[in-house]
Amino acid sequence: MPNLIYLYTTGGANGGMNRLPSVCTVDYTSRSTNNRYAIAAQYDGMIKMFGEIPNHTSHIEHTYIFIDSVSDPGRLVINSHCDLFVVPHIALALNHIHPDDIVVVRGGFRNWIPTITQIHDARKNWILFYRANTAHGHWPYWDITLNDLIDKPTPIKHGIQVPFNKPVNESVFGYIDSPNVIHRDVDIMIGASHIHRKKGQCNVIKALEYFYATRGYAPKSILPGGFIRSIENSYIQSIINKPEINIVYAGPVKRPQLSMLMNHTKLFIHAGTGGQNDRSTLEAMACGCEVIITNPKSVAPFVRDNATIAVNSPEAISNIVYSKLSYYSTNASELAANYKRCNGLYNVSIPQITGIVDFISNNPVSNRDVSIQELVS
Repeated sequence: MPNLIYLYTTGGANGGMNRLPSVCTVDYTSRSTNNRYAIAAQYDGMIKMFGEIPNHTSHIEHTYIFIDSVSDPGRLVINSHCDLFVVPHIALALNHIHPDDIVVVRGGFRNWIPTITQIHDARKNWILFYRANTAHGHWPYWDITLNDLIDKPTPIKHGIQVPFNKPVNESVFGYIDSPNVIHRDVDIMIGASHIHRKKGQCNVIKALEYFYATRGYAPKSILPGGFIRSIENSYIQSIINKPEINIVYAGPVKRPQLSMLMNHTKLFIHAGTGGQNDRSTLEAMACGCEVIITNPKSVAPFVRDNATIAVNSPEAISNIVYSKLSYYSTNASELAANYKRCNGLYNVSIPQITGIVDFISNNPVSNRDVSIQELVS
């Protein structure tokens, strides 16, 4: 029975090795890892989903996840049918890929090309790719591209893009019966990612300044995430300690604590212009936050349909925030009863992937070009 192989990285691929390694000096298959990306991956919705796939289809025996990282190679057991390996080069995954295994790639960094080429040229495996808003989605290696910004299958030059809903790890991010258990005492969460110019946190900070200048007070806000050096972040750091701006916390937060903070928060603002369907919006919805977005093109249809869209300017964001908080103050119980759920790991995302897996199981690799055309139709 085939396995599912997931090639993944959160910290950027190792750029120091462009040739395929012949040996690895560390036995990463038996050594436990404390790699920070591996530990964080336990809370990731995609990892959770792929780890659950063997429970939901008879066509996959085991899931193997590989993270490309130069630090602390080794193994992390996700569950009885899912193992995660941290490897110093993604090429080491080749030792574990057998004919008919299904390979899913999230990354596609350029120094992965020798490995991906070798898998592709062997023509023994279906190769899927999670697009993540990169140009790598148009590389010629992928048979099926998972794209969470579309709502119907779309043929592309070398294969097909299919609709996909990025999952949330519901065992970490979920709604706590607010306001009966937890009082939502934070007005705004400003993103939930690294603090970067493409994530738009600076525009929200300027909106808080405008809010204070025009109304004489600012809503209570938190700013989770680590700072990436930039002009915008220098500006943020010059503002956030001003008491009148009312940012009560700014800095990194571990994901279980982030879930609790989201359950304390009324409004979640995503003002990013880069990335694809940032998982933070889905996680915030899962925790019962009202979501405001400023760039609807970069989020999934599900998010667009369940969020408030604002023009990405400080004035517009400020006015939307004032309106939403005013409504919240008199309708908290109604909002608590009708909060926007996440798109669903078990009832949406897993069925999408198992549907693809079951289709592949009935279509041999040697016939995949014809099979893709059948999938399109």
